[in-house]
Amino acid sequence: MDEDELRTVIKEPARLVGVQCEEGLVDTIMLDMGHEPGALPLMEHALTRLWEHIGQHRIMTLHAYRAIGGVQGALARRAEAIFEAFSQEEQRAARRILLRLTQAGEGTEDTRRRTSKHEFLTRPEETEHVNKVIDDLTAARHQQPGAGRGVTRGSDSRLATPSPMAR
Repeated sequence: MDEDELRTVIKEPARLVGVQCEEGLVDTIMLDMGHEPGALPLMEHALTRLWEHIGQHRIMTLHAYRAIGGVQGALARRAEAIFEAFSQEEQRAARRILLRLTQAGEGTEDTRRRTSKHEFLTRPEETEHVNKVIDDLTAARHQQPGAGRGVTRGSDSRLATPSPMAR
């Protein structure tokens, strides 16, 4: 996608419903995206979060964009909020699940890996917590545009920078 197409992807949906982009917002988003593979889904998530901050003046602002964390931070902030809502037992289960969904790269970036739900159900006493974590993460995924493509699948298998919850 070239720069003009990317500008259109950012601005046109807002324009169609009477929402304006503050001067400099589109350039900032494009700069934040860089030329990284896999940045488009991150931008999509950031724009979704930004849409939630449109006020009565119907303008997407730089202030709101920075408040949500921008392209790189919006998804991490959302993930942290979901994680923090879990009980301690659920947080332990979430860490195990997220680590099993990651294939560590040797000299390269980590990538997602496919797995079955059964791989997470290794401790019978944690079945309830594991099921709740999977259900909550799946529900959060399905609240996003383009949902339904699967929890561990996407057009680019690279992972975004890990968040503190995975540590």
